[in-house]
Amino acid sequence: MMIDCPSDSSTPDLIDFGSPSHTCADVPKDQDADRISALPDHILLDILERLDLPAALQAGTLSRRWAHLPRLLSDLLIDVAHFLPRDRSRREHWAVDEIMTAYTRAVRSLLASSSPTSDDRSIKRLHLSFYLTDPYLQSNGQAVGNVVESGKTDSLEFTI
Repeated sequence: MMIDCPSDSSTPDLIDFGSPSHTCADVPKDQDADRISALPDHILLDILERLDLPAALQAGTLSRRWAHLPRLLSDLLIDVAHFLPRDRSRREHWAVDEIMTAYTRAVRSLLASSSPTSDDRSIKRLHLSFYLTDPYLQSNGQAVGNVVESGKTDSLEFTI
């Protein structure tokens, strides 16, 4: 599954949240190997948990080894402000619809692995900050409903 993440470039960045294709054992052991990627997933996740969401998503694009990690984050702050262009002069050309489309894709993608049948993920804290607009409420509501239904969430916060 791919999602758009607006950036300063003219083309959107695409982030692949596909299933993990590598384990720590798959990383080459030669001296030129990437030593960070050789760390086990739980250590890499601890590192990513300390970053804000855009930085964690960007880190997930560094290698196939890291690609699945953003979907395993347990403390999610998904802020609509992360989907605005960084350049303030470009912001006036973005419609709320474009921003919320990208936001909703990200929410659905990041929360997809928290379905009631998923036993491997727990979201301790979920904080969503978004614009209250149709038709995105239903889609975001379903994604949050699945997280709540899984029973693996300690805290939900909404900023509208």
